[in-house]
Amino acid sequence: MYMNFVNEWLPRHPEVGVVEEDREEQRKRLTEEALDRFGKRGEYKQMVEDHKERLMKDGKWREFVKALPLEGKELGEAVKALKAVLGWEDGAPVLCGESMEGERVPALEDEIVESVVLPWVLEHWREAVARNKK
Repeated sequence: MYMNFVNEWLPRHPEVGVVEEDREEQRKRLTEEALDRFGKRGEYKQMVEDHKERLMKDGKWREFVKALPLEGKELGEAVKALKAVLGWEDGAPVLCGESMEGERVPALEDEIVESVVLPWVLEHWREAVARNKK
């Protein structure tokens, strides 16, 4: 009887405050209401932007991993080394020392990754591994 009430009677009587909306719409609406109520819209926006940038960078690293002529443990060491010493200076990738003279690699467009960064990674990965072992 309760299921009939929930599934049939309530949807036919929206005046009692129950409105049909799918889960995605409800989640979006509740998120918006919470952000407004607690004044966290700016913080949330920054979190979403950071997450998108991280996803994009992770996708770029997958491209680098596929391109490196290594497998297994050696591949893992090379990627770890590149992540540790790869920097960005004057619009080009550089190997940074421990002081990280260059800035971290910014989020880059696919075209720049393919034409500039990927060839550089393929040329310098051995040096990055050697530097990272020191």
